[in-house]
Amino acid sequence: MNRITTAIVAMVVATLVAGGGLLVTTTAAEAAAPARVMTAKLVQPGGSGKPIYISGSVQDYRGKNVIIQHRSCPAARCHWVTFKQTKTNKNTAYRTTVTAPKKGRWYWRALVKPRGSYRLSWAVAQGYTYKI
Repeated sequence: MNRITTAIVAMVVATLVAGGGLLVTTTAAEAAAPARVMTAKLVQPGGSGKPIYISGSVQDYRGKNVIIQHRSCPAARCHWVTFKQTKTNKNTAYRTTVTAPKKGRWYWRALVKPRGSYRLSWAVAQGYTYKI
């Protein structure tokens, strides 16, 4: 493929992936930029009443801000809302406590803004609670 075709394909893929299918305007240069490799997982230590936290890592991102966002449903109509910010440590890892409903599903993501040659990047974690 030539560069123009590659840039157009990258832009279409970035548009479909970003925001769960929401239309996102982006330039071909931004769409062609690589995303950071990120991980995110929700962890609840054994026993009820203990705090739930989200943790993960971000490739080549030491001591920088990670934005933690949440939303109440998986559909595109539910917007991501910023919950808090945390920073990565010297090993590029992050960890922060989050909240959860008494019952139902919840959706969290860790997000890093574009920086250097990287574009906007995120990793999503999903959890649920239920009543016994």
